[in-house]
Amino acid sequence: MSSEQEPVGEPLPPGILGVFHPSFHSCMSSLQNFLFSHSEKPTILTTFLESMLQLRLSRIEKLLQIAYRPLTKYEESAVCTVVRHENLREICDAMILGVLIAKLRECGLYPRKQNIDCDHFSVNNLMGKVRDIFAFGLSNESIPGVENLIVGDHSDCGVDLDHAIDIFATNILHPDQDTHRQHMRAQGKKLGSIGSIKKRKRSADD
Repeated sequence: MSSEQEPVGEPLPPGILGVFHPSFHSCMSSLQNFLFSHSEKPTILTTFLESMLQLRLSRIEKLLQIAYRPLTKYEESAVCTVVRHENLREICDAMILGVLIAKLRECGLYPRKQNIDCDHFSVNNLMGKVRDIFAFGLSNESIPGVENLIVGDHSDCGVDLDHAIDIFATNILHPDQDTHRQHMRAQGKKLGSIGSIKKRKRSADD
């Protein structure tokens, strides 16, 4: 086993929200298909598995949105707002766009991926990769040989996804409005109602 470990972001709970190993995902998908093919009605287990897989896809989708949002921004419009030297504004935007594409390709996320294309990532692993995507704005140091050129203040240019990933991690660890929790709460009430009906039926039969 290699001693090298892939970078990860903030630690997440085990299982679907954290280290969701690809082989486990494949196993769960196979089990889900088997259960559905051998049962006319969804069982508690199939409902649970489906909910877990859908939650995993939704988390990956949110991470992809974070990763691709700045890419779309720089692809579709001028971003740099430095007034002096219009041609340098174009250079600044082009440089950041090029770095973003290179970083995304390095992470295995370019060309653009859909959530269903990311079975080989755990949520935790993908979060760490997206956190590593960054690009700096134009500066004298970024243009070799023109150290004396006044390029303006580009400190507000560039991309840093740390804050967005921190919010993402916080929402996972404290999902007050999480739709999955709402779904599981509804499922619990439904199963409780079914249990009450069966209990009353057994009492009547006795």
